[in-house]
Amino acid sequence: MESRAHGRSRRAWFAIALVACAAVARSTDAAEPPVSLGEVGVNVARQGVDLSRLVRSAVERELARLDYSRAPRGRTFVLSASLVELESHATERATHARCVVSATLRDARGGAIHAVIEGSARAENDATHRSTAELGAIAAAVHSAVASVPDALR
Repeated sequence: MESRAHGRSRRAWFAIALVACAAVARSTDAAEPPVSLGEVGVNVARQGVDLSRLVRSAVERELARLDYSRAPRGRTFVLSASLVELESHATERATHARCVVSATLRDARGGAIHAVIEGSARAENDATHRSTAELGAIAAAVHSAVASVPDALR
C-alpha cells in the first residue's frame, strides 16, 4: 500500500512540475518582443565590406533597445530594412558621409503594411577614415529609423 501511495505522490509532483514548466514557457513567450527583423536589403556596395551584415546587426541592436510597453498586445510585426543610400566625400580636413535607411513594418500574420519609416544621418571623420564616417552614418540612420517603431505600433 505504501508504495502505491508513494507512486501517486510522485505522479502528482510530476504533474505539478509539468504545469509549472508550461507556465514558465508561456511567460517566456510573452516576453518576446512584438517586432522581429525580416529582410535586409542593401542598394550600395563597398569593396570588402558586408554592408548587409552591418545593417542587420545595427537594426537588431536598435530593436533590442526599444520600449515595447505600449505595443498592442497579441500582435506581432516584421520590420524589413534597406540601406537605400550611402555617399561619402573627402575634403582636406574631413570625410563626410550621408546615409538613408528605409524600413517597412508589416503585420506578421497577414503581411499588411503597418508603417513605412525612413531614417537618415550624416557623419564626419578625419580625411583618412572614410569607412569610419560611413559606419557612423549607417548606425545613426538605422537608429533614426528604428526609433520610430514604438510610435508606429500604436
